[in-house]
Amino acid sequence: MILFLHTKNRLNILALTLLISGTANAQNIERPAIEVGDRWKYETKDTLTNLPTSQTERIVTALGNDRIEATENGSTAIYTAEWNPLETPEIRYEAASRAYKFPLAVGDKWRHEGKSLNKATGSEGRSQYDVKVVSQEKITVPAGSFDTYKLVMEGYFTGQNMGRSISFPFTRTYWYAPSAKASVKIENDAPRNNWRMELIEFGKKP
Repeated sequence: MILFLHTKNRLNILALTLLISGTANAQNIERPAIEVGDRWKYETKDTLTNLPTSQTERIVTALGNDRIEATENGSTAIYTAEWNPLETPEIRYEAASRAYKFPLAVGDKWRHEGKSLNKATGSEGRSQYDVKVVSQEKITVPAGSFDTYKLVMEGYFTGQNMGRSISFPFTRTYWYAPSAKASVKIENDAPRNNWRMELIEFGKKP
């Protein structure tokens, strides 16, 4: 009887240990294993009118030196291995933006400050913001239903617009889905710049 109880207790402890370990693993997400040929297609809509304004197709073309090379609608884009942009078709960052920080877990938070250059106008800007992983949510977008991590970025942008100094606050909320290896939904809230981007297709390049 004593041996039976001892064995049963050991099994209970083992089960509890596995449960705790499994919970920890489920709550900590490593950076995505990106592969050449991975593809995502997004549609952006004006938040106020709910009308489509553009579509963006991102295709990974090369990996190396801790970065991801891709095309966005045929133009060059470069990201860090954590999916933080170094250069997009429109913007070049002096230091990579910090939308993501892996491993990712609810409650994580970080602060970032960096410069950017608008490649079309030559205007420089500076962003400073705080990011927090606020919750896990299941959401549905045109590409399907996903288990996601909801992140909220809040900060300020200062820069130049047609020779005038500008400064405004912004909030960007985005839902990262491990199964899609990217955000499946992004909402931007800023003066005269309110939009929503959703994933409509993803997979491998045909």
